[in-house]
Amino acid sequence: MTRYEPTMDKIMRMHARTPDMRSHFKDLGDQGISRAKNYLVKVCGLSEAFETKAWHAARMFLKGRNLRVGVFAYTDDDTV
Repeated sequence: MTRYEPTMDKIMRMHARTPDMRSHFKDLGDQGISRAKNYLVKVCGLSEAFETKAWHAARMFLKGRNLRVGVFAYTDDDTV
């Protein structure tokens, strides 16, 4: 869990009380950067930001990082 996820959860709980709530916890799904993306798209309406070359480059970096962590067993405490 990232340090931002508890804040996203808190905001979702506050908005869940409003009758016009469009999203729910189950809509966020996933974890980490993907969950944050789902939150920003579904709750804040920021879908265009995730159609850019910069976003796709960040996703490719993350995939490479995750592969490295899986193969070489680095942890969050290690420099990646």
